[in-house]
Amino acid sequence: MGDPPPVIISDKNPLPEIFGELEITHQIETLTIPDLARIKHPRNTLWVLTAGRNKSLHSTLLANGITRVFSPTLFLGRLPDIEILTWLPDFQHRDLPEFFSMSRRILRELSYRLCLRQSDRAMVSSRAAANAIEKMSSRYAQIPLAIVPFTPSLTPVSNAAVRNTLRRYDVKEGFLYLPNQFWAHKNHTVVLDALRSLHVEGWQGQVVMTGTAFDHRRNGVFKELQSQITSLSTAGVAKFLGEVPRPDMIALMQSCKAVINPSLYEGWSSTVEEALCLGSPLILSNIAIHNEQAGTSARYFDPHDQNELAHLIRSAEPVTTRTALSPEAQIRKARFQDALRPVFHLNRPPYPSQNRKGKVRREINAS
Repeated sequence: MGDPPPVIISDKNPLPEIFGELEITHQIETLTIPDLARIKHPRNTLWVLTAGRNKSLHSTLLANGITRVFSPTLFLGRLPDIEILTWLPDFQHRDLPEFFSMSRRILRELSYRLCLRQSDRAMVSSRAAANAIEKMSSRYAQIPLAIVPFTPSLTPVSNAAVRNTLRRYDVKEGFLYLPNQFWAHKNHTVVLDALRSLHVEGWQGQVVMTGTAFDHRRNGVFKELQSQITSLSTAGVAKFLGEVPRPDMIALMQSCKAVINPSLYEGWSSTVEEALCLGSPLILSNIAIHNEQAGTSARYFDPHDQNELAHLIRSAEPVTTRTALSPEAQIRKARFQDALRPVFHLNRPPYPSQNRKGKVRREINAS
């Protein structure tokens, strides 16, 4: 049978989508530790750094028969006889330091270095992230590193569901879709500037925007843009729907003329991945990760050039609603599974969707 797959360690916060995929598709267990906040506390981190070992967590894991753990950017300390696999999502604090306070930037860098120091193996989503680790130190470059480009499970909705979604939200036919959260680095400003120019020209289309209006790092981003969004919505060229249920997001993605992502930075974009799997045309900022992820399957623009973006929006071709996954979806899913299998010691194929048993979770206390 080989080695068992690692257990995902988490607290009660929602897990990133990649971990939910592992839980459901491959029945990877998540170990929920209610007092993980205490383990994360700087005082405990200082103690672990001083002692070199997290005794309470170590004894808890061994008592539960756990010898391999998967830790999402969490410093656990030295855990003898337990293999640690660490996931580092991106290096935005290095590439876009202006979006971080000095203290947050230093803490994030320290956290990454500590996580790498404790790890037997590390996992990233892109070649760009792997390059960043290799540049940090020759010491970290020696850690076995796996590049696992995440592809989510996706089920298209029916034509009737698409029509119902568009009617419910009163969306214009032939709209374009921007599904980014309103975080500073997501760069909505360039889209709003492009729409203002297009409206002056008499453009009759519409860009629909969804996503949370709260940025945990820089509160007030949405408020800064709200008057522009309201003005453009009144003019009919923009529509902000806020957070929408996932089936509605998929319906919008299936029926739009193009999905837009103007972001200044991505670790590995789930919305770009979803658009590729649904066969939706893409208009992307020409950042390195977008080029790595989408290649020739997208049209690109300078994220600081509203005129380039306006041209791509204006020239987006009408399309028919996509009702099935694209041929690309199967290729990307297979690539994800092939990259994941050796990292997680997955000796069985993924569960077909109809046989999935739900999430495998248990809760313990680290005392």
